[in-house]
Amino acid sequence: MRATTSRCLQAICVRERQALIPKYAKSNVNFSGGTMSNWRHLCVIGVFALAWTGQHATAAALKDPVTFESHRGTLNLILTARAAPVLFGKVSTTGWVYEACLRASATAKTCIHGSETHPYGGVWLKLKRNDTLNIRLVNKLPIVSDAKHCADNPDLANNPTNLHTHGLIVEPHRSTGGNDPYGDYIFVEVRNTGNHGNCTPPATAASPTSMPTMARHGHPDTDVADNAVEYRISLVNHPSGMFWFHPHMHGVALNQVTSGLAGVISVGEPEDECQHDLQCIVAVRAGGSHVLVLKDSEVLADGTLLDQQDPGFCTGTAATGEALRQGVCAGSKDAGFEGGHWFHTVNGQVYPTVTIGEHGQLWRFVNASASRSYDLSLTTDDEKDGLPLQIFAIDGISIDAAMAADLPALQTQFGRKMTIFRCPQLPGAVPTEAVCTRHIRMMPSSRVTVRVVNDKAQARDAVLRTNDFRTGPDADDWPAIDLASVHLTPPAHSIAASYKISGAIRNVLSGDGVLGAVPSLMAPGALRPEPLDQVQKPANARLLTAAPHMHMATAYAIDPELKLGLREDPHCANLAKGEYRRIYFGNPTPGQDGFGLATVVVGADGKEKPDTATPMRVFDPTQTTVCLTASAVKGQATTEVWELINVTGEDHNFHIHQTRFSLLTSGPTQPNRIDETAVLQDNVPVLRAADVSGCDGRVQSFASGACKPTVVRVSIPFTQIGDFVFHCHILEHEDGGMMARIRVVAPPMHQATKQ
Repeated sequence: MRATTSRCLQAICVRERQALIPKYAKSNVNFSGGTMSNWRHLCVIGVFALAWTGQHATAAALKDPVTFESHRGTLNLILTARAAPVLFGKVSTTGWVYEACLRASATAKTCIHGSETHPYGGVWLKLKRNDTLNIRLVNKLPIVSDAKHCADNPDLANNPTNLHTHGLIVEPHRSTGGNDPYGDYIFVEVRNTGNHGNCTPPATAASPTSMPTMARHGHPDTDVADNAVEYRISLVNHPSGMFWFHPHMHGVALNQVTSGLAGVISVGEPEDECQHDLQCIVAVRAGGSHVLVLKDSEVLADGTLLDQQDPGFCTGTAATGEALRQGVCAGSKDAGFEGGHWFHTVNGQVYPTVTIGEHGQLWRFVNASASRSYDLSLTTDDEKDGLPLQIFAIDGISIDAAMAADLPALQTQFGRKMTIFRCPQLPGAVPTEAVCTRHIRMMPSSRVTVRVVNDKAQARDAVLRTNDFRTGPDADDWPAIDLASVHLTPPAHSIAASYKISGAIRNVLSGDGVLGAVPSLMAPGALRPEPLDQVQKPANARLLTAAPHMHMATAYAIDPELKLGLREDPHCANLAKGEYRRIYFGNPTPGQDGFGLATVVVGADGKEKPDTATPMRVFDPTQTTVCLTASAVKGQATTEVWELINVTGEDHNFHIHQTRFSLLTSGPTQPNRIDETAVLQDNVPVLRAADVSGCDGRVQSFASGACKPTVVRVSIPFTQIGDFVFHCHILEHEDGGMMARIRVVAPPMHQATKQ
């Protein structure tokens, strides 16, 4: 069918498009049947697809995002969040983008002329292992007209913002003012002082103080009122991989990411995934790689870009007679979106073409959508369920395929992101431990790196597709869309079907790795993080007091003495042997639309400890839900086991900042030895129960047995000191309150010198 349509478009659409479109637009063509022949029916569908997408018969070649690369250990940028024109084919709209430019130094406030760019697809920041990323973030965003949570925080109408470097294992440093930039600290608001919007709460809405179940939207720990803030992100011994950046302004994160605010970060080179295997390195360099940033935008008939996604914008699967969904689906009349279009882009391009050379190619996927989930496959006419794709990395860190002797146990560690199997071998190829998949389940924020190779001797065409993806019986139904056209050239005679990748995880978790090293901290005025014992000196501790001109809320801020281990807090006691935490994803207002988290410590006897429980509640940044102390012993990070339980009727996506976790293959007390970990990730699906009739969002529904979801168990090492969060990365859920604050403090001074 696809080949027939292609021939029709070449023979008819190119030569007669101008004549055919008016003709069939005026005639009442019955697309579900009638007297038209099949080939003519398909051609008209193709013509209409071209007419409303504005795409040409031949799609443009995929281009990687515009890059900014570090030089001599640093990358100095200005990122300005602003509104800008966006063009999808012939459909024009206005989105929100990061205008990026180079600056001459880490403190410069102006751009180097000619370096400015603001692509909708986002920019790519290319860094190396121990680089420093210096960003000046400027807020020039317009007023947001439909912030969902204005009733709780009217200032959200003015569209404050901030920045999160998603997936980087770096300090969440809290600025003290002056020449002390922020690290990856999301409790800060950067305001656009030119905005003077307001939001009148509904007459029935209670105030935040009288409605404790309501999220305190906003991060008033630090208000930056001069439109800009400085960030310094130091990659201390950081592993290679693919990461990204986006706003994390609670209450409008959904609006800002949906409108286009996102970009990607890489550390190192694609061949680093090979972990020093020479054959793999040579092949990756020969075949090359692509970053594939997945973004989507819903545009109404009048050209307005919706800044909150509606999964019902078009139907989940293509209706009979509907135009081919090549990067776009038409707005549903029944849902009130007639005349609109839902564009699904790869690097900002609608339905580009990708060519796979004779040596194969690495694809580095990033789901930069706010709430949309993807079920990706690469299909051909003879392999409808998808070609085998070798898995290289999950969430930016290459997997350890050498630990794949027990395939079922390895499957558990992938967390239902994909179903794995041994990669098939080409004739004459040397067998490897490589694992493959045909479908990649990507919920918001996830990253996956795969190798694509033609396993047939002849050239052929394929389609990169996201299949229909439903997150619950009465929840979101994400539509099936063809994302890109793919041409597979015949493989080289000496090509291997897969390559060896292993070792990265052991390096990351070792005493010299970022998740095994003794903590270091950025002292005010320092250019690089310093060993903890140096920052703990009294003279440095005094420097952590905030500058008097900064607007800080002590209820939110971490006490510098507690942070540095100069005093102890009984509430930051670590778990006892055999204990673990249980995190409930639920609803604080059963029967109404709501999102929240509840936590409790489970004792070694398997029973919950009531005195440790926090109730099901929405995010409150004044409350520290989890507090623990980092380890002072090299190679022995403080590690906790968490049990994730979904008591709602829809899927969620657990994400935690500043670290990685591994999924346990058995019970919660399973030891977390380095040699048992094959996959490290920063987000994982927490799926609903098969029967959600008893899942009303309450903790009690699980305790009583009415709700029986699959329990997800993770082991999390903590080394980064400061305040950060864990949450569901479906941003509608995060903004709605499914987030909590975690605090990691330094070990007491008398322990900090241990090695």
